[in-house]
Amino acid sequence: ISIEEMANITKVSKTYLFAIEDENFAKLPAPVFVRGFVNQVARTLKLPANDVVNAYMNRFNRHRPESKK
Repeated sequence: ISIEEMANITKVSKTYLFAIEDENFAKLPAPVFVRGFVNQVARTLKLPANDVVNAYMNRFNRHRPESKK
């Protein structure tokens, strides 16, 4: 599925979808929003949402800039 299609389905901006895909944590918003975005993407792709969200959020929390924690 393309980024454009995912953005249309989930209503998550392409900017955030690219940042999620690239794990560019500095370009992502607050954790509560990231959690929701990743959950929407996982559900759209018919992946186990809880597992995907937990794994992604673990990486997000370990790697995001200190100033945003």
